[in-house]
Amino acid sequence: MVRWTPVEDLTIDLAAFYEKVETDSARWIQEVGIPYVTNGRSESGNYDENKVYSGTLKYDFGPVAMTAMTAWFDRKRTAVSDVSDTFNGRDTAAGCQRYLLANARACTPTELSGYLTSTREILTSSLWQPQTVKNWVSELRFNSTNDSPFQWTVGAFHEKRDTVVRSTLLLADPNTGWLLSPDDPYNIRYDRTINDYLRQTAVFAELSYELFDQLTLTAGTRYYNFKKTVGGRIDVGQIHYSSRPTAYTEATSKENGFIYKFNASWKATDGLMLYAQAAQGFRPGGVNQVIGLPAALAGYSSDSLWNYELGAKTTLAPGVYLNLAGYRIDWTDMQVSARTSGTGSVFGLISNVGSARIYGAEAELSVRITPELSFNGNLGFTDAKLAEDQVSEIVVASGRKGDRLVAVPRWTAGASLEYIKPVGDTMDFLGRVDFAHVGNSYSTLSATDTYRRENPPYQMVNGRIGLQGQDNAWSAALFVNNVFDVVAINSIGSSSNTGGLTTVQSLSPRTIGLTLGKRF
Repeated sequence: MVRWTPVEDLTIDLAAFYEKVETDSARWIQEVGIPYVTNGRSESGNYDENKVYSGTLKYDFGPVAMTAMTAWFDRKRTAVSDVSDTFNGRDTAAGCQRYLLANARACTPTELSGYLTSTREILTSSLWQPQTVKNWVSELRFNSTNDSPFQWTVGAFHEKRDTVVRSTLLLADPNTGWLLSPDDPYNIRYDRTINDYLRQTAVFAELSYELFDQLTLTAGTRYYNFKKTVGGRIDVGQIHYSSRPTAYTEATSKENGFIYKFNASWKATDGLMLYAQAAQGFRPGGVNQVIGLPAALAGYSSDSLWNYELGAKTTLAPGVYLNLAGYRIDWTDMQVSARTSGTGSVFGLISNVGSARIYGAEAELSVRITPELSFNGNLGFTDAKLAEDQVSEIVVASGRKGDRLVAVPRWTAGASLEYIKPVGDTMDFLGRVDFAHVGNSYSTLSATDTYRRENPPYQMVNGRIGLQGQDNAWSAALFVNNVFDVVAINSIGSSSNTGGLTTVQSLSPRTIGLTLGKRF
């Protein structure tokens, strides 16, 4: 990052960020019976390269300040996941009749021979998915800077995002599991490319007024206008995916509208501030790329939510701070994976169906016990359920009223204890312990779903001791993460792609290490 201040009122920040990650997959299989062990027959991993460039210009005109920002994001990623289990048990005569001939008749010996050869080859295969994202965002904002009780902010935003995702079924060496070259067409047994182009423009304004030096009222609105174009083609079909080669087709979805925000905050005393807020949000809609899907069903609209929140920020005593908040979220027109309803329900697609209601509460406590010792704690409760069945005249999805939302634990909690004491005139001793609790959750909505899995609760303790410069210019610390070596699962699921097996990703087992830091 480089900052240039040619004159007192003008600041220009330029930044560049580069990251390259090459890792094996963190996924393991629960049915193996040993944590962190997979049954993988083919390579899995994540290969990710990110470049971010940004520039920000700030100019103070006196009563008004201007901020102009632009950023460019360029990502190249290849996600690789073993899907060999998808095809377990399909290398049979019954499989030939079902997948090759759609149960029209039994396979001839010649048909069966070719089917068995091709199916047994993909018993060691991975989804190899190279993808690129290029995203350019810009924002121009003006805001008041005077001491008046009336304050305002206005601005405009623009986004141009282009995404290309290629999904291929790539053969692997059955002896080593390493993927064969994607440059050889023989090794590719499925090949689909999806292009996703998003253009979004918005203008926004926020006004606030302070009454009696205690009560501040705020109102804001944002007008958005977006266009999303999705196109795709299948170059190589796959009978086990019920897909066939198709030419490139493209469809466009457009939408615009307003979202709003309202806030009232009351500074009752020096140690008590109460607030109430209502804010609206949305997620852009899009277009389904499903071969043969009726045009009337291709588009889906944005889903939206309203968040209502009440809270208090308090100072109970010198060095003792307590924050409380309660909220309710109404989520409507949910974007969900569904299937067309009625006889001949054959199309899987994204559609708007159903709604959810989420209630929650949060508490944060910070205590300076002594000048050297401090405590921080938090507790959260979330009750997130569907408010109606995910059924419409067009589609049917699995969720029903009262089902818990996916991957949302009811209870979370955290605490930390930190001790910092000077050692000599130039450095401090640092000791810190962190605790986290995450409650259970589920991988799918319906309790009767064959692929539903429970993500069990876990507790995690991390510790750290070390030395640091009193000016924070340098630090050296020994850390132990996951002190008690618990199996802390943070993602769990199952699907036809895993052959019904349970795939798990988790936090690292007990990890001991040393960190060295230097600030310039």
